[in-house]
Amino acid sequence: LAAMEKDIEGATRLILPNGRMDVVAFGCTSGTIVIGEDTVFRKIRSVRPGIACTTPITAGIAGMKKLGAKRIALLTPYVDSINQMMRAFIEERGIEVPVVGSFNNADDAQVARMTAACVRDAAIELGRHEAVDGVFVSCTSLRVAEIVEEVEAATGKPASSSNHAMAWHALRLAGVNDALEGWGRLFRS
Repeated sequence: LAAMEKDIEGATRLILPNGRMDVVAFGCTSGTIVIGEDTVFRKIRSVRPGIACTTPITAGIAGMKKLGAKRIALLTPYVDSINQMMRAFIEERGIEVPVVGSFNNADDAQVARMTAACVRDAAIELGRHEAVDGVFVSCTSLRVAEIVEEVEAATGKPASSSNHAMAWHALRLAGVNDALEGWGRLFRS
């Protein structure tokens, strides 16, 4: 993660170096937690002063709040130490996390090969828990956008994920407020 943190400014410089941008999104959920959301934003803005910024976890929290979720089920691929940091981060921002499920896998290459069906089934199982009113799947390596509506239909609760929420939040920060069908409740809000 030290290399990831060190490269934020350089990577930001490479994106449309002379072009106009409305938003910069930093695409690592657990990296944001470990590096620190404020540090990520400060490094981006050192290259692009005043630009709107988001991260997967920033967006996930904004999305869950937009949908009115106050107690979420959190599904991750992470090891327990990262899960605990993730839970604390979310709870510090006003959303309870009474249910956590994890694939407990530290190998991002293996995580990226997990099937959408496997993630869907786990998200549905956690989302059916009576103690929660929403589901968030954390990790940009997990493909969730295509199964969000299935999870919502099976649980009756809003669902989102790192990439799903980050795309929604980047659009909203850029002033694009169109409701999009087929991508779950968040994209219709």
